[in-house]
Amino acid sequence: MSRKLTDNQINTLQIVFRFRFVTARNLADTQHIDRSTAFTTLEKLYRQGYLGKHYDSSYHLTHKHAKYYLTEQTINMLRTLSESGIPTHIWKNRIRDKSRSNEFIEHQVALHAAYNAVHTKLAPNAAIQLAFERTDRDNIVTPPPDLIITPNEGTPFFVDITDDQPLFLVKKRIRRYIRHFDDGEWDWVSYPTVNLVRTSSSVERTNLRTYIDARMDEAYLDESDITIHVISSISRIAVP
Repeated sequence: MSRKLTDNQINTLQIVFRFRFVTARNLADTQHIDRSTAFTTLEKLYRQGYLGKHYDSSYHLTHKHAKYYLTEQTINMLRTLSESGIPTHIWKNRIRDKSRSNEFIEHQVALHAAYNAVHTKLAPNAAIQLAFERTDRDNIVTPPPDLIITPNEGTPFFVDITDDQPLFLVKKRIRRYIRHFDDGEWDWVSYPTVNLVRTSSSVERTNLRTYIDARMDEAYLDESDITIHVISSISRIAVP
């Protein structure tokens, strides 16, 4: 790690910091470059010790992509370069990324892909934040949504990626949103629309929609109070 990094390499490492686990495909979409260039960039940083990599022979057989993450030395280096006031616990969490579960890793990869899709659809007419980038935690459900999207005009809206979660956890999340609305611990003119992305099964999406209707009825709420969509693709997000 003694070589001087180029501005493009530092930018790549900052993208990996932001999304935690990065594939060549997602990096290519973020940087608007071809996938072979993205792969070459990631592999070079991996060989130089700036990145770790999750990959084994089964990935080739199942057409899965290698997932790259920051090494501890790189995290410490980026921390010295950072001027954004990122809290200490965020940096410490990144150091543990080398031992994350497959489910966690796949969620981060899906989140990065979703971010790219939303950015393509809405930029520059909206700001898109990841959960850790949201500083106003008192005004938002806990834990924060995967994506907080704030149009240049209008109310923010939320996106949660749920494919890696069992239904009982998604239902728990739905109850959290309804409770957060009901508690009044927010100060928007109207509550942000919630988009739960569930690509895996139309049966599961129907199940979740039925569950939302039942919980809303129990709380004497309707869509004029809080709207929770269950969608099959990030491209179907409901923009208020």
